[in-house]
Amino acid sequence: MILNIKFDNIDMDFFKFGIGKNIMILIPGVSIKSVMESEKIIKDAYSIFKDDFTVYVFDRNKNMKKSYTIFDMADDMIKVIDRLELKDIYLAGASQGGMISAIVSYKRPDLVKKLSINSITAIVNDNYYLFFDEMIRLLNDNNLDLVVDMFMKKVYSKELYESTKDSMAPFIASITDGDIDTFIIECEALKDFNILDDIKNIKCETLIIAGKLDLVFNYNDSIIINKNIKNSKLYIYDNYGHALYDEALDFKERVYSFFKS
Repeated sequence: MILNIKFDNIDMDFFKFGIGKNIMILIPGVSIKSVMESEKIIKDAYSIFKDDFTVYVFDRNKNMKKSYTIFDMADDMIKVIDRLELKDIYLAGASQGGMISAIVSYKRPDLVKKLSINSITAIVNDNYYLFFDEMIRLLNDNNLDLVVDMFMKKVYSKELYESTKDSMAPFIASITDGDIDTFIIECEALKDFNILDDIKNIKCETLIIAGKLDLVFNYNDSIIINKNIKNSKLYIYDNYGHALYDEALDFKERVYSFFKS
């Protein structure tokens, strides 16, 4: 069941599952469609957590404007966590969601017990942003099919891309103008992102996971992040790319074991 929290400038959808006493929050990355539409898939994928954790999965604020930054997204998340009175959180974020999670962790260390971040970078340089800038340009020219193809090819493995590319028509047809507007805001928010100095202030135990085949953010960035977060450990998948959180069969078990250790 999709829930909603609305106060001040916040209007955010979320869902939760599990019966555990521990609080876990999942923050997704940039997405063309809201993860709220994948509620059942996510619940099934993270079912290993349901007995030990109550898991919250949050969407972005519906009131994001074009000037929104990742720091604004993190501030939204902090406000929601405070309003829901969630404490001692096990925080997990992928890609942009990992960036948001890192900011939450150093800005409010009192909230986060453990942190798991994957497929992220601490600095979005011009070379990285070319990909996102190109998608924005194509969307402004109404080339939605090409954007979806670019996104899938860049984020997922060649094998998964090849097996799904010919069945994407219903997905593309379901994308609304509102979905596109949100996607563009999320992509624009990545420009000039830099938290390399700030991540040194993350004090909680942190698990960093990367894929050597990541075509969005180079896995070497995760090595740098690991060196800058004192209480962190790093795991690198040799055979997975950016979407290792979907493709690596043991990814959920790896995060679960870290949170439970």
